[in-house]
Amino acid sequence: MAQITVQRTTLAMEWSAQAAHRSAHVKDWHVDGEVAGWSRSGGGLTFATVYGAGHLVPFDQPSHTLHMANRWLAGEAL
Repeated sequence: MAQITVQRTTLAMEWSAQAAHRSAHVKDWHVDGEVAGWSRSGGGLTFATVYGAGHLVPFDQPSHTLHMANRWLAGEAL
């Protein structure tokens, strides 16, 4: 439920790249060949989910969280 609310908020935000973000395709992202979640990237903003995780993502899915953070720090897309 929280994911849907946050996603709606990111899609509704008024900003200079709103159209680019809203029109970006949703795609799966993977860790070790396994689907870890999905993401939407556009206009310099990425919204990502992590399957099997609640509010404590690093506790629920530590390897997926590390993978996502490392990619972000390296400037790589999910």
